[in-house]
Amino acid sequence: MWGFLGRLFGTAKGMDTAVGMVDKSIGGIINGIDAAIYTKEEKAGDIAKMVFTLQDQFTPRAISRRILAFMFASIFSAAFITALVFTCFKNFTIAKAIIDLVVAFQLPWIIMTVVIFYFGYYGIQKMKAKK
Repeated sequence: MWGFLGRLFGTAKGMDTAVGMVDKSIGGIINGIDAAIYTKEEKAGDIAKMVFTLQDQFTPRAISRRILAFMFASIFSAAFITALVFTCFKNFTIAKAIIDLVVAFQLPWIIMTVVIFYFGYYGIQKMKAKK
């Protein structure tokens, strides 16, 4: 195809390379312009992805998980604050009784498990999304 022009300006392979570079440059410019314009179709696709993500957030399992996490965190926090208040007033007997009660019901382990499984799932999903 580039017979005469290829001989005039160098080799035909050089012309093919130049045409390929120009083609890639123009394609890059067009893709850049396309990426700069947020179309209605792209917006609808993003909204659909968001709706599917939110639907997963409001399943009965997800809601019950939040309620349980909130209950155990509230009990643990109330016990911790109460023990701290009694410790500040130098009433160590009641503070120790509260701490013994918390340990007897294994609340620290429950809270640690809730934190790992409640936040761990979302942390793993975020790490997967970054890859």
